[in-house]
Amino acid sequence: MGSAASKPVKSAAGAATRRQYPKQAAVPPRVPPQLRKHRKRHILLLLPIDLDGRDPDFAASLRHIGPVNPFPTLSNSSTVNHGSMQTVFPSASNPALLTVKARTRISQAAQKELEDVGHGAGRQFLDAFTISQALAMRDQQKMPSREIERLLRMKEGVMDRLGKDGIVSRVSV
Repeated sequence: MGSAASKPVKSAAGAATRRQYPKQAAVPPRVPPQLRKHRKRHILLLLPIDLDGRDPDFAASLRHIGPVNPFPTLSNSSTVNHGSMQTVFPSASNPALLTVKARTRISQAAQKELEDVGHGAGRQFLDAFTISQALAMRDQQKMPSREIERLLRMKEGVMDRLGKDGIVSRVSV
């Protein structure tokens, strides 16, 4: 009977001695390469062209004609439509590219204005609170635009860009 722990070891050792390994690798039988279907079709399509190339009269007539310019109305494949070719760089009139450039330009101008606070003629980029103050001064206190621009240190004409009375107004919630 014996211990159960020794039985798997004994069976594994016996299996290793019973295994027979081949002395050499099996050589596969040589099979000639098969031509694929599309390869056969390709050869059949090229056969008439090949025969034309071997015809001396046909070759002489081709040499006599020489290179020819394709007639564009008869062969669409012989002309290139330069307008439809994609380029690596988008055109300058691309709306998405124009928007990105404008945002970059405005962002740089706003950053420069923020750095020059107190040194220049005034602000042109306003935050929501300043716009709300300016509209309240204009609509409720009936102050003139030039006075509002002077008090809030805005550039001249910024209030005119906000629109006339009644077009843009402050709404209290």
